[in-house]
Amino acid sequence: MNIETWSDEALLSQIKLNAAQERKSGLAVIHQLREVARRRLDAKLGYESLHKYCMEELHYSPGSAWRRINAMRALSDIPELETRIASGSVSVATVSQVESFCRRENKSKEEKREILTQIEGLSKRETERALATIAPLPERSEKIRFLDAAATEIRVTLNAETLAVLDHIKNLISHARPNATYAEAIEYLAKLGIKKLDPQVLPPSGNIERQVWQRDGGKCTYVSPGGKKCESQTFVQKDHILPRAKGGPDTLDNLRLRCRAHNLLAAVEEFGAEKMSQFLERDSTHPTRRFRLIP
Repeated sequence: MNIETWSDEALLSQIKLNAAQERKSGLAVIHQLREVARRRLDAKLGYESLHKYCMEELHYSPGSAWRRINAMRALSDIPELETRIASGSVSVATVSQVESFCRRENKSKEEKREILTQIEGLSKRETERALATIAPLPERSEKIRFLDAAATEIRVTLNAETLAVLDHIKNLISHARPNATYAEAIEYLAKLGIKKLDPQVLPPSGNIERQVWQRDGGKCTYVSPGGKKCESQTFVQKDHILPRAKGGPDTLDNLRLRCRAHNLLAAVEEFGAEKMSQFLERDSTHPTRRFRLIP
């Protein structure tokens, strides 16, 4: 029968029925897997594990195979779980998550039963968050790994607020990037931040500080008597070649970029260490109080 001719009511009714049958069929596979394991048929067929049997004989992906095996183990401990899987109140995927968690944390059957009750109706991510609340994982240090010449993997830990912001960004850019990944959301924010914060990538404007920044490349321009260039990009500040205290104007040819250390050095050379001592002391405790950072 051509489903294109079905009424809306018939289509919605049939797909709901098929979904229920799919869950029932999935449970049948799990029961059959348990019997295959009990009879050790996977080993008799030459497979080193039930997982290998599921992948090569039943053509499940590695993840799908593990989910079914984990669900099989959970059902062995908690038979009444079958009714909840059949009704759709919990999925095989979330049951598998709980089974892996309980094995890792050495939870008892009663504790597993309680956790499965807590995660009923939750999505995969919500289940992960609930499990992390029960037994928080230790925070791992940041790590960077170069995959190839063009790709780098970075591992970081985000707080809940930052993760929510990234999720919101993914939604906001979904018109241009459907199903955007976190990497794409971070890329978008990085490019937006550069455009907003780095005057070098902005078109020239009447703003003198921005013009100085663009001309000097956002780097300290100090060169030592021996010819060593500083070129620091940290705590870069504008500096008057002829000090403002001596009538130096805020013009492009009288301004340059210096890092904080060389900005102070220039002031000491111009006014003397004794006169600048009060500012040097203030700078040691409040590094940005005396000289304003730009942009």
